[in-house]
Amino acid sequence: LISLNPSGRHLLDPCIGKGEMVFPFLEKEIEVDGLDVIKHSNHEKVNFEKRDFLSYYSNRKKELTSKNYISDKYDYYVANPPYKSHKSGYIKSNKARLENIFPYVGSLNIYSMFISALIDFAKPGALIGIISQDSFLNARGYEPLRKKILSKTTVHDVILCPLDLFSKQKVYVRTCIMILQKGDKYQEEVRYLNRTASYLDFKKKIKSRELPS
Repeated sequence: LISLNPSGRHLLDPCIGKGEMVFPFLEKEIEVDGLDVIKHSNHEKVNFEKRDFLSYYSNRKKELTSKNYISDKYDYYVANPPYKSHKSGYIKSNKARLENIFPYVGSLNIYSMFISALIDFAKPGALIGIISQDSFLNARGYEPLRKKILSKTTVHDVILCPLDLFSKQKVYVRTCIMILQKGDKYQEEVRYLNRTASYLDFKKKIKSRELPS
């Protein structure tokens, strides 16, 4: 993200957790705002606010009527949103409200709602880096989300992650990293990486920065 925009000054992580994803930005003295429903760590260098991002988005969604984005502030967004499907208790108990907030992309999964909301938040040219479950890439129910990504953003990178990426947390799930930029005028070739056999192979390829396009 920083290589695509070296002059950015502000970042939002809407589900910051322990803050691992924002460390490189703090090292570059980029101002970081972090939201989460639970304060997982001290976040001394982060402007942290205990807040539900989806509700926050709902409260500000009306701003989209006057422009095609919500926030002028942020140059970067990063997120590893929760993966909870429509079968989860949270979505079941909030289904009507969530479908009212996200009538286009629906409420199939919390991560898909986060992606949709981040696209709406981002000002033209803002960069979005996401680690998420990769079911939205080909599952039929996520077609509206795919269309939104392709119509409203530039896709710079699509990187399929190995199944053992989160093995230290004892989680084995198909995930991907996606780098987007608000607006379609920045589109060139998309860099990609097919799923590697292991985390170690993945780490070597990412560090080399030699991804095919």
